[in-house]
Amino acid sequence: AAMVGEAGAEGGLRAELYCFDLSSAYRFAQLQLRDWWQHVFLWLLPDQGLAPRRRAVWIIDAHGAFGGAYMPQRFEGITNLGIAAARDEQDAFDAANPYPPEVRAWQAERLALQRDGALPPGPEQTRPAYLQVYLDDGAGAALNDTVPVPPALAHIPLGELATRTLGGTPSAHDSRAAVYLRIAVATFERLGFVVEVTKTECGSAIVNLGFRVRIDAGRIDCPLPKRRIMLRDIHALR
Repeated sequence: AAMVGEAGAEGGLRAELYCFDLSSAYRFAQLQLRDWWQHVFLWLLPDQGLAPRRRAVWIIDAHGAFGGAYMPQRFEGITNLGIAAARDEQDAFDAANPYPPEVRAWQAERLALQRDGALPPGPEQTRPAYLQVYLDDGAGAALNDTVPVPPALAHIPLGELATRTLGGTPSAHDSRAAVYLRIAVATFERLGFVVEVTKTECGSAIVNLGFRVRIDAGRIDCPLPKRRIMLRDIHALR
Protein backbone atom coordinates (compact mmCIF):
# COMPACT_ATOMS: atom_id res chain seq x y z
CA ALA A 1 0.00 0.00 0.00
CA ALA A 2 2.90 2.35 0.75
CA MET A 3 4.40 1.67 -2.68
CA VAL A 4 1.04 2.31 -4.34
CA GLY A 5 0.86 5.66 -2.55
CA GLU A 6 4.38 6.50 -3.74
CA ALA A 7 3.26 5.91 -7.34
CA GLY A 8 0.61 8.64 -7.05
CA ALA A 9 2.42 11.09 -4.78
CA GLU A 10 3.74 13.34 -7.59
CA GLY A 11 0.20 13.82 -8.86
CA GLY A 12 -1.30 14.49 -5.43
CA LEU A 13 -2.95 11.07 -5.27
CA ARG A 14 -2.96 8.63 -2.37
CA ALA A 15 -3.45 4.92 -1.92
CA GLU A 16 -6.76 3.53 -0.70
CA LEU A 17 -7.41 0.06 0.71
CA TYR A 18 -10.19 -2.41 0.04
CA CYS A 19 -11.15 -5.85 1.27
CA PHE A 20 -13.84 -8.49 0.82
CA ASP A 21 -14.74 -11.79 2.44
CA LEU A 22 -16.31 -14.87 0.87
CA SER A 23 -19.25 -16.27 2.84
CA SER A 24 -19.08 -19.99 3.82
CA ALA A 25 -16.49 -20.22 1.09
CA TYR A 26 -15.26 -23.79 1.66
CA ARG A 27 -18.77 -25.13 1.10
CA PHE A 28 -18.54 -24.01 -2.53
CA ALA A 29 -15.52 -26.26 -3.14
CA GLN A 30 -16.31 -29.82 -4.16
CA LEU A 31 -13.87 -32.58 -3.24
CA GLN A 32 -12.58 -35.00 -5.82
CA LEU A 33 -14.06 -38.49 -5.67
CA ARG A 34 -10.69 -40.00 -4.72
CA ASP A 35 -10.54 -37.72 -1.66
CA TRP A 36 -13.94 -38.68 -0.27
CA TRP A 37 -12.38 -41.27 2.05
CA GLN A 38 -10.90 -38.34 4.02
CA HIS A 39 -14.32 -36.80 4.53
CA VAL A 40 -16.44 -39.55 6.06
CA PHE A 41 -18.44 -38.79 9.22
CA LEU A 42 -20.36 -40.92 11.69
CA TRP A 43 -23.73 -39.17 12.05
CA LEU A 44 -26.48 -39.79 14.57
CA LEU A 45 -30.01 -39.54 13.21
CA PRO A 46 -33.31 -39.85 15.13
CA ASP A 47 -34.81 -43.31 14.71
CA GLN A 48 -38.21 -43.36 13.05
CA GLY A 49 -39.40 -46.06 15.50
CA LEU A 50 -41.45 -45.52 18.68
CA ALA A 51 -38.51 -45.75 21.10
CA PRO A 52 -36.45 -42.54 21.56
CA ARG A 53 -33.40 -44.03 19.95
CA ARG A 54 -30.84 -42.82 17.48
CA ARG A 55 -29.30 -44.68 14.62
CA ALA A 56 -25.74 -44.23 13.40
CA VAL A 57 -25.04 -43.77 9.71
CA TRP A 58 -21.91 -43.05 7.70
CA ILE A 59 -22.13 -39.82 5.69
CA ILE A 60 -19.72 -38.58 3.02
CA ASP A 61 -19.55 -34.80 2.77
CA ALA A 62 -18.46 -34.08 -0.80
CA HIS A 63 -17.81 -30.37 -0.14
CA GLY A 64 -15.05 -28.62 1.78
CA ALA A 65 -15.50 -27.76 5.44
CA PHE A 66 -13.77 -25.32 7.77
CA GLY A 67 -11.53 -26.86 10.40
CA GLY A 68 -10.11 -29.61 8.22
CA ALA A 69 -6.33 -29.60 7.83
CA TYR A 70 -6.73 -30.91 4.27
CA MET A 71 -8.60 -27.83 2.97
CA PRO A 72 -6.43 -24.66 3.15
CA GLN A 73 -3.90 -25.57 0.47
CA ARG A 74 -6.61 -26.86 -1.86
CA PHE A 75 -8.83 -23.85 -1.36
CA GLU A 76 -6.03 -21.31 -1.74
CA GLY A 77 -5.48 -22.66 -5.24
CA ILE A 78 -9.11 -21.92 -6.11
CA THR A 79 -9.09 -18.36 -4.80
CA ASN A 80 -5.68 -17.65 -6.35
CA LEU A 81 -7.28 -18.40 -9.71
CA GLY A 82 -10.02 -15.91 -8.84
CA ILE A 83 -7.43 -13.27 -7.94
CA ALA A 84 -5.64 -13.81 -11.27
CA ALA A 85 -8.94 -13.33 -13.10
CA ALA A 86 -9.70 -10.17 -11.08
CA ARG A 87 -6.24 -8.74 -11.84
CA ASP A 88 -6.80 -9.31 -15.57
CA GLU A 89 -10.10 -7.42 -15.33
CA GLN A 90 -8.44 -4.59 -13.39
CA ASP A 91 -5.63 -4.37 -15.96
CA ALA A 92 -8.21 -4.22 -18.77
CA PHE A 93 -9.97 -1.39 -16.93
CA ASP A 94 -6.67 0.50 -16.60
CA ALA A 95 -5.98 0.06 -20.32
CA ALA A 96 -9.36 1.63 -21.11
CA ASN A 97 -8.95 4.32 -18.42
CA PRO A 98 -5.26 5.32 -18.30
CA TYR A 99 -3.58 6.68 -15.19
CA PRO A 100 -2.74 10.41 -14.88
CA PRO A 101 0.58 11.51 -16.48
CA GLU A 102 2.50 11.53 -13.17
CA VAL A 103 1.59 7.88 -12.51
CA ARG A 104 2.52 6.89 -16.06
CA ALA A 105 5.90 8.60 -15.50
CA TRP A 106 6.39 6.46 -12.37
CA GLN A 107 5.59 3.36 -14.45
CA ALA A 108 8.03 4.40 -17.17
CA GLU A 109 10.79 4.91 -14.59
CA ARG A 110 10.25 1.42 -13.19
CA LEU A 111 10.19 -0.08 -16.69
CA ALA A 112 13.60 1.50 -17.28
CA LEU A 113 14.85 -0.02 -14.01
CA GLN A 114 13.61 -3.42 -15.19
CA ARG A 115 15.47 -3.05 -18.47
CA ASP A 116 18.64 -2.20 -16.52
CA GLY A 117 18.19 -5.26 -14.30
CA ALA A 118 17.64 -3.17 -11.16
CA LEU A 119 14.11 -4.53 -10.69
CA PRO A 120 12.76 -8.06 -11.26
CA PRO A 121 10.76 -8.56 -14.46
CA GLY A 122 6.98 -8.82 -14.45
CA PRO A 123 3.96 -6.51 -14.35
CA GLU A 124 3.83 -6.55 -10.54
CA GLN A 125 6.76 -4.10 -10.47
CA THR A 126 5.04 -1.52 -12.66
CA ARG A 127 1.41 -1.89 -11.57
CA PRO A 128 0.50 0.89 -9.06
CA ALA A 129 -1.95 -1.44 -7.35
CA TYR A 130 -1.96 -4.62 -5.30
CA LEU A 131 -4.33 -7.52 -4.71
CA GLN A 132 -3.96 -10.62 -2.57
CA VAL A 133 -6.05 -13.40 -1.06
CA TYR A 134 -5.60 -15.65 1.95
CA LEU A 135 -8.13 -18.46 1.70
CA ASP A 136 -11.45 -16.55 1.64
CA ASP A 137 -10.17 -13.07 2.62
CA GLY A 138 -9.19 -10.74 -0.22
CA ALA A 139 -7.52 -7.35 0.16
CA GLY A 140 -5.89 -4.81 -2.10
CA ALA A 141 -4.67 -1.27 -2.60
CA ALA A 142 -5.14 1.14 -5.49
CA LEU A 143 -4.98 4.86 -6.19
CA ASN A 144 -7.83 7.31 -5.58
CA ASP A 145 -7.89 9.08 -8.95
CA THR A 146 -11.36 9.67 -10.38
CA VAL A 147 -12.48 7.18 -13.05
CA PRO A 148 -15.76 6.27 -14.75
CA VAL A 149 -17.72 3.57 -12.92
CA PRO A 150 -18.81 0.75 -15.27
CA PRO A 151 -22.63 0.63 -15.12
CA ALA A 152 -22.59 -3.14 -14.61
CA LEU A 153 -20.60 -2.66 -11.38
CA ALA A 154 -22.28 0.45 -9.94
CA HIS A 155 -24.67 -1.54 -7.74
CA ILE A 156 -21.90 -3.22 -5.71
CA PRO A 157 -21.66 -1.55 -2.26
CA LEU A 158 -18.41 -0.19 -0.85
CA GLY A 159 -19.16 -0.71 2.86
CA GLU A 160 -18.95 2.96 3.84
CA LEU A 161 -20.46 2.35 7.30
CA ALA A 162 -17.93 -0.38 8.10
CA THR A 163 -15.06 1.89 7.03
CA ARG A 164 -16.29 4.75 9.23
CA THR A 165 -16.73 2.37 12.16
CA LEU A 166 -13.02 1.53 11.83
CA GLY A 167 -12.15 5.23 12.05
CA GLY A 168 -11.39 5.45 8.34
CA THR A 169 -12.58 7.65 5.48
CA PRO A 170 -14.60 5.80 2.82
CA SER A 171 -13.49 5.91 -0.82
CA ALA A 172 -15.32 8.11 -3.26
CA HIS A 173 -17.88 6.25 -5.36
CA ASP A 174 -15.80 6.88 -8.50
CA SER A 175 -12.25 6.35 -7.22
CA ARG A 176 -10.09 3.76 -8.98
CA ALA A 177 -9.81 1.81 -5.71
CA ALA A 178 -13.61 1.64 -5.48
CA VAL A 179 -13.85 0.28 -9.03
CA TYR A 180 -11.07 -2.23 -8.28
CA LEU A 181 -13.05 -3.53 -5.30
CA ARG A 182 -16.18 -3.89 -7.41
CA ILE A 183 -14.22 -5.75 -10.10
CA ALA A 184 -12.88 -8.21 -7.51
CA VAL A 185 -16.31 -8.76 -5.97
CA ALA A 186 -17.95 -9.23 -9.37
CA THR A 187 -15.25 -11.70 -10.42
CA PHE A 188 -15.79 -13.96 -7.42
CA GLU A 189 -19.56 -13.71 -7.73
CA ARG A 190 -19.22 -14.75 -11.37
CA LEU A 191 -17.24 -17.78 -10.18
CA GLY A 192 -20.19 -18.77 -7.99
CA PHE A 193 -19.13 -17.47 -4.57
CA VAL A 194 -21.17 -15.29 -2.23
CA VAL A 195 -19.40 -12.14 -0.98
CA GLU A 196 -20.23 -11.09 2.60
CA VAL A 197 -21.53 -7.52 2.25
CA THR A 198 -20.93 -6.59 5.91
CA LYS A 199 -17.20 -7.37 5.54
CA THR A 200 -16.71 -5.31 2.37
CA GLU A 201 -14.68 -2.16 3.03
CA CYS A 202 -12.98 0.49 0.89
CA GLY A 203 -11.15 3.60 2.04
CA SER A 204 -8.32 4.66 4.32
CA ALA A 205 -8.84 1.76 6.76
CA ILE A 206 -9.81 -1.90 6.48
CA VAL A 207 -9.76 -5.00 8.64
CA ASN A 208 -7.89 -7.87 7.02
CA LEU A 209 -7.08 -11.18 8.70
CA GLY A 210 -8.16 -9.74 12.04
CA PHE A 211 -5.98 -6.63 11.96
CA ARG A 212 -6.93 -3.05 11.21
CA VAL A 213 -4.77 -1.50 8.50
CA ARG A 214 -4.76 2.32 8.35
CA ILE A 215 -3.00 3.76 5.34
CA ASP A 216 -3.68 7.31 6.53
CA ALA A 217 -1.84 6.67 9.82
CA GLY A 218 0.74 4.24 8.46
CA ARG A 219 -0.30 1.83 11.19
CA ILE A 220 -1.48 -1.75 11.69
CA ASP A 221 -3.20 -2.57 14.96
CA CYS A 222 -5.82 -4.79 16.52
CA PRO A 223 -9.39 -3.38 16.32
CA LEU A 224 -11.18 -2.78 19.60
CA PRO A 225 -13.69 -5.71 19.51
CA LYS A 226 -10.95 -8.24 18.84
CA ARG A 227 -8.66 -6.55 21.38
CA ARG A 228 -11.33 -7.03 24.06
CA ILE A 229 -11.64 -10.72 23.19
CA MET A 230 -7.87 -11.19 23.35
CA LEU A 231 -7.58 -9.40 26.70
CA ARG A 232 -10.46 -11.45 28.10
CA ASP A 233 -8.85 -14.70 26.97
CA ILE A 234 -5.43 -13.67 28.29
CA HIS A 235 -6.99 -12.91 31.68
CA ALA A 236 -8.79 -16.28 31.72
CA LEU A 237 -5.65 -18.19 30.77
CA ARG A 238 -3.60 -16.38 33.40
